[in-house]
Amino acid sequence: MFAFPARVLMVLLGYVYPGYRCFKALKLTQKRDQREKVLADWCAYWMVVAALAAVEVVGDSLVSWVPLYYEAKLAFVVYLWHPRTRGAMFVYDSMLAPRIAQHEEVIDRTLSEAKAKAGDAAYEYWRRGSDTAQKLVVQAVAQIAAQGPAQGQGEGGGSKPAFTVSGAPRNAHEAAAAALVTPKEE
Repeated sequence: MFAFPARVLMVLLGYVYPGYRCFKALKLTQKRDQREKVLADWCAYWMVVAALAAVEVVGDSLVSWVPLYYEAKLAFVVYLWHPRTRGAMFVYDSMLAPRIAQHEEVIDRTLSEAKAKAGDAAYEYWRRGSDTAQKLVVQAVAQIAAQGPAQGQGEGGGSKPAFTVSGAPRNAHEAAAAALVTPKEE
């Protein structure tokens, strides 16, 4: 019944307000210890929210039909960031950090491998794309050159120039085609 207003409040109180508080925390110029404590609290909050977002992909569809689900979710998010409860630090220290630490080596290795594969894939797609683009440009220029000059552009109203040098391009189109087409190495 109140799903839409609860979702709007969730965005405001779960993302916008904490994001602004992080902005304010980063601007703290007072004591270094105070800034580090505030930043640690907000980092814990964002770690817990990220974990919840990952779980929500499946979990929301399974339990969103429960009455007051969004309202409970909203209350939980406020619990996480509220300075009196410091819920994010509790959830992070007691549940999230131990699980991540337990699998940290595997996570780091997997991320490193994924990063390398993504870089290789991006390079391969770039190479294929540039090869295809080069072939298309060469084909387009060759097609333009094969069409020859437009009717009535040669001297005396003919379609061929009055004077040509053997082996030399007859016009700019042929010159461009000759410059782009490279003989294949055998």
